Amino acid sequence: MALFGTALWVGRYWALVALAMFLAGFARKAKKEEAFLAQEFGPVFEEHKRLTGFFLPRLRQRSEM
Repeated sequence: MALFGTALWVGRYWALVALAMFLAGFARKAKKEEAFLAQEFGPVFEEHKRLTGFFLPRLRQRSEM
């Protein structure tokens, strides 16, 4: 949020490009971490992943199917 606010305050296109690059890198790193955790913890992590969000916790849990 702070980076987004700074990019808006600066008011330059390069600030928004830098923000997009940061977010893309952060998402890539998070995907790699999820793959590592899935390998380390297997079904336990898959159950955790099913109940939680990617970056932030879900506000509502998915209904059981």
